[in-house]
Amino acid sequence: MVITSIQNPRIKILKALKTKKGRQKYSHFIIEGANILKDLPPHIDVVELYIKESSYSKLSFLEERLGLKAVILEDYIFDSVSDTKTPIGALAVSPILESREASGDTIVLLDNISDAGNLGTIIRTAAARGIDTILLYGNCANIHNPKTVRASMGGMFYVNLKKADDKDIDKLIDKGYTLIGLDMNGKSVYDYKRQDKIILIVGSEAHGLSQSLKEKCAKTLSIPIKNVESLNAAISLSIALYLI
Repeated sequence: MVITSIQNPRIKILKALKTKKGRQKYSHFIIEGANILKDLPPHIDVVELYIKESSYSKLSFLEERLGLKAVILEDYIFDSVSDTKTPIGALAVSPILESREASGDTIVLLDNISDAGNLGTIIRTAAARGIDTILLYGNCANIHNPKTVRASMGGMFYVNLKKADDKDIDKLIDKGYTLIGLDMNGKSVYDYKRQDKIILIVGSEAHGLSQSLKEKCAKTLSIPIKNVESLNAAISLSIALYLI
């Protein structure tokens, strides 16, 4: 099938899926990028594959890889639904990811990380580190935001991403988890020796840790820095994940 009209119902749905409201309405989201699509794990269900007409000859291998016949879009139509400035030429539609109960010896808790790129980078690093669960607290960016999906580079398909509130965190504390917050006024991360199960918290660059979470922390740790005022939230968490 080749779509040649921007008024096609499929195109209208693809454009809707670029928004949070549209994703909630249709319970699906967009995965864009040939590199991400070719490495999708088997448990991720892809229901539609779209390829840019001028890129079909080099990206048609995705049909066999995903077990789907691609819908081909004229270039200008593909560009209109793409979320990138220079589209590579492939995107897929998949059901919204479902979460499960938090688990693992180290859980990451994101406190109001509102930047989609930062969120995706954190997910990518956590997946590389083998983290099982990331909890999203407060007003975090949407995990199915196209920018988050791209920045995670497929990492989001290997990590349990779950929303959490204070009651959820209290239950994990009751199960033996210790809360460790990253804070510029904390003790050096180099002096910390971890014990048992932990929840490692990083807050937004603008506001730091929420007061309610600070009060729950058994310890706060900092990453010693020179010459600059602060580190990016994703960088800070990445360093801490590998040091602790």
